[in-house]
Amino acid sequence: MTPSAGSEAPHPAAQAAAASIPSARIVGAFGYRVDGDTACLNAEIDWAPTAADAGSWSLQLWATPAGGSGAEAGTLVAALPVAVPLHTHGEPLCVEGYVTALPPAGTGPYTMELRLAAARPDGRAVVHDRAAFGQPERFVQPRLHGVTLTRGPDGGLTLLAERVHNPRPPDNLSGTLALELWLLAAPYRGGPFEGRCLASAPLGTLPGQASTGPVSMAVPALAADEARPWCLMLREWTAVGYVTRDHATLAAAAAGAAQTPVAAPSAPADAPAPVLAAGGAAARARPVRPPAPPVPAGLGARLIANLRGFLQR
Repeated sequence: MTPSAGSEAPHPAAQAAAASIPSARIVGAFGYRVDGDTACLNAEIDWAPTAADAGSWSLQLWATPAGGSGAEAGTLVAALPVAVPLHTHGEPLCVEGYVTALPPAGTGPYTMELRLAAARPDGRAVVHDRAAFGQPERFVQPRLHGVTLTRGPDGGLTLLAERVHNPRPPDNLSGTLALELWLLAAPYRGGPFEGRCLASAPLGTLPGQASTGPVSMAVPALAADEARPWCLMLREWTAVGYVTRDHATLAAAAAGAAQTPVAAPSAPADAPAPVLAAGGAAARARPVRPPAPPVPAGLGARLIANLRGFLQR
């Protein structure tokens, strides 16, 4: 069942400052691989003697929209806990592991980066090193197409999604999908969010390379709700609950939604005649003629008698 209210909580190290004197650095080889909801992270790390006192360490994979202004904080995709070794013998040590991946909503492209961070006992996170990747990343996730919001003559709002598509391979069945319209405290940036769910529509699972739609749902919004940011989210059930795969921002669209009067359907005056099926369907489509008037009683007998008399002459 989809939640009526809630949020995708940020990772404890989502808000991090840079270390003035790094206690560890990423050196040599490093890399990542995201396969569905699983990420493999690896890096060679050079540890300083002060690393054990820096806090709890993790190797993090971050995604930031490519070509952005640079002000975006990015989305934490995966975090691999890392233990500080007791002895390094002055050489870098390689760390590698598989963890849950939570890619940002949408397909990208995204600029990917590894961050080596330590969470202090007071909750503050400090980034000690970064390693960027030159190749942008595009995530293959269920997509939304053709989202519109209209207001009917009675003032009610209706949300329509023309199509939901799963671009994954044909044998890759999605988790349970759902459309959720959220009223947010701030515009959605593709990562963690907080707000209240206004309406939802379950979609079920969807095979790879398959689509469903259109999907329509009524929006029971109050007047006060229409002044806040709205966002339609395509959510998928995973091992960690529902996660956002795609979204459509509807900020200020609710208040300005155009009225769409409902008119009775009518055929144009020059519409062509319908094509009839062969056989019985065509026969049934012929116009019905009125029946012939009935023959008066006794008329047939008198005609036969007159005919016999004529032949005996």
